[in-house]
Amino acid sequence: MVAKLREACGACLEPAALLPAARSAVAEAHGGENPTAEIRALRAKIGRLTTVLDRMYLDQLSGLLAEADFARLYRQAREERGALERRVTELERRESPEAGDKAGALVQRFLDEAGDNRELLVSLIERVELTEQRELIIHFRFCPPEALF
Repeated sequence: MVAKLREACGACLEPAALLPAARSAVAEAHGGENPTAEIRALRAKIGRLTTVLDRMYLDQLSGLLAEADFARLYRQAREERGALERRVTELERRESPEAGDKAGALVQRFLDEAGDNRELLVSLIERVELTEQRELIIHFRFCPPEALF
């Protein structure tokens, strides 16, 4: 019975067919965020903060900004820039190929466990009939692949 079920589901259990759904699930698990766009936005903000820091330094040198104010503002801007750089590093780590392989690993794990998962197999079968000639007829809850073509 398991062999017949694997034969019927074989076309659906191809890693290439499952990978897009796995990638979408991994992206959804990460909050649906687009790390590349967020990294670009964070880098732009870091660039603007660097420009602000440069301007503050020039204002302090020219006497437009008091030393105490400069120290306070400079420290705040540096801390904010450091936090943004840490966030960029975290997003780049998530975007790395190892993180991209997470979807492939999930697909492989599913394929490895799908054949051994009794609950999954039973949920795919609507009913089983045994004829007088001792033939086993399995009725699935889905259309068999040969019916689709």
